[in-house]
Amino acid sequence: MKAFALAAAIVVASLTPAVASDPGTITVTENDSSVEIWPGATLKLALHVNGGVPYVWHITSTDDDQLTNESGDDPEITGGGYAGAPETVTYTFSVGEEGTTTLSAEMQPIGGGDPVKSAVITVHVKVFNAD
Repeated sequence: MKAFALAAAIVVASLTPAVASDPGTITVTENDSSVEIWPGATLKLALHVNGGVPYVWHITSTDDDQLTNESGDDPEITGGGYAGAPETVTYTFSVGEEGTTTLSAEMQPIGGGDPVKSAVITVHVKVFNAD
């Protein structure tokens, strides 16, 4: 009987999506157009800019039911190291409810003005079948 209970527990555990307990992190860039991701996961938007260029990326739209901007106006900046070196500006989002939303960002001159580049990514938040 104990063997049967153990076997049943293993079957139930194997039917539970592995990602449900550890949804993980997915990173997209300005070159991506869509992403599918689990509720509870972390979505990172890595945007590239040439160092020394007087432009800054701004998040221009999200849907708070699907995405919460954890970075606010203070994204992680990596790279650089010398004048003119490329940098990556990374915004981090917590993924919420199932649904579809659009995540968009624009690269604008530091002093304001029209955007010179944009990123528009369709985010599909859903629970995947373990099939």
